[in-house]
Formats: sequence, structure tokens, C-alpha cells
Amino acid sequence: ISMILQDEGQDEFGASMGGGFYARVFLMIIATYFFGYGNNWKDFGFGFLCLFPSLVINTKGIIFIPIVAGFIVRLYLKKIKNIKKLIVLIGLIGIIIFFSSYMWEFFTIGENPLSDSYRWQLISEKLLYYLTSGVQGFSANLDNIYCSEIFSKYENITLAPFNNFLSKFGITENVSAVSQHICYIGNLPTYGVCNSNVNTYIGTIYLYNCFFCGLLLHSFWVCITSIIRKLAFVNNQPFTVCLFALFATGYALGWFEFYFMHTFWVYMIVMVIILNCFNSLKLNLNAKI
Repeated sequence: ISMILQDEGQDEFGASMGGGFYARVFLMIIATYFFGYGNNWKDFGFGFLCLFPSLVINTKGIIFIPIVAGFIVRLYLKKIKNIKKLIVLIGLIGIIIFFSSYMWEFFTIGENPLSDSYRWQLISEKLLYYLTSGVQGFSANLDNIYCSEIFSKYENITLAPFNNFLSKFGITENVSAVSQHICYIGNLPTYGVCNSNVNTYIGTIYLYNCFFCGLLLHSFWVCITSIIRKLAFVNNQPFTVCLFALFATGYALGWFEFYFMHTFWVYMIVMVIILNCFNSLKLNLNAKI
């Protein structure tokens, strides 16, 4: 079981799912649907079941995105009245997911970390590191007078979703969506040296594109999100509402990193269009019957 948490095991698991990347993207949409439109524990159970592949691979961001999106769908449906309680609840769920993912990893290698105070302190410091690494990373890079020269040497990861989508048709080459530039941001007593390759939503856009081009890219994503929001409010199709909620989550997590550099946003749009077509066919058939 511990091998599943290694990179090689994760790659094999993804491949064995039959196009693991596409399957996990599809399951993110379905999980958001169950979390948002669910009315009982069975629906929520199905939602968490959809996250099982991501739980196995231990991808915390992919686990957290559908959960936050599910809460946004419930806000859209006016199923949640108290926003303050919602924010506290989302924060608690995020912390539980974070601690559980690392505790699960320690358990698989034969340890019992629950009674080990060192493990609790290590994960706590790692949580603090994750919460601050986006802002701290952007701050540290801004302090470097040569930051514009440094980032110009790397592939522009903010354009990765377009490059990687077009690469499927042989038009461009596939590029990594992970920032290759790592900067030092400080030390923690147990965790040790802290480095960061994340720069918040605004920071990543600015460092890779400078102000004017960054503003254009930001405007593009805002326009796409606004169009999806308009369609969600006009047509009120469940999967379009879920798509809007998922995109809104990309902004909600902007304190950490620019999430729109991942290709799965493009595939989400395509998948939701297909799901809506099937949903329309089903409704037409029911009407005729």
C-alpha cells in the first residue's frame, strides 16, 4: 500500500484507470455535483467515493477543490444561510484533509503517528508553511531585483493549459505546469528549511507575464468564468453550475497559487458540454415518454 504513495506507483495507478487524468477530472465534476446537490449522507458518500482515486494518489489540492466547489454550489442553491460558519467549516475540513493525508502516509509505512508528538508538530509546521508559502514566495521573489530576468528564462507556466491542450493535436509541445523556480523563505524548528515555488494567483501571473500581459491573461480567465456564470444562472443546468463553482474555487485558492495553469480546466469545459448534451437527451426522452 505504501508504494501507492510513491511517484512510480501513482503513475501506474493513473495509467491503470484507463486515462487516469481524464477519469480524475470527470470525477471532480461528479464529486462537486454530489456535494452541491446532495440532500443526504448517501449523496455525500458518493461524492467522497468519487475522490477515492485522488485520495490514493494523495493529491491534496485535487481533493480540496471539489469540496470547496460543492459548498459554492450549495450557496448558489441557497442551501447555506450562515456564511461565517461555512468559512470556518471549510477551513476545518481543509485542515482535517491535510493532517489525514500525512497520517495516512505514515501509517502505510508501519508507523503509528497519532501518539508521536514529533509527527504532530512536523505536520503542523508543514501546514503553516503551506498557508504562507504563496505570499512569502511572491514577497521573496519581488525582493530580488533580477526577478524579471530569472522568470524570463523559464517556460511560461501560466500559458501551460493552452500549450498542453494544443499539444494533443501536435500543434505545440507539452510543458510542465509546475514552477521550476524555487526560492528560500525561511526556517521552521521541526520542518527545517522552507523553500517555495508558488507565488499566489496574482504573483504568478505578474512574475511570468509582467503587468500588461498579466492583466490581459487575468481578464481572459475572468471573462471565461463570467460566461460560465451567466450560462449557469440562465440555463440552471446542474453541471454548468458545478463548472462555475469549480472555476470560482480557482480564485478562492488564489492565496496559494495560480491554479489556472493546469490543463484540466480546459477538459472540464469540454466534459460539461458533453454531460449537458446527455442530460438534454435524457430530458427529451422523458418528455416524449
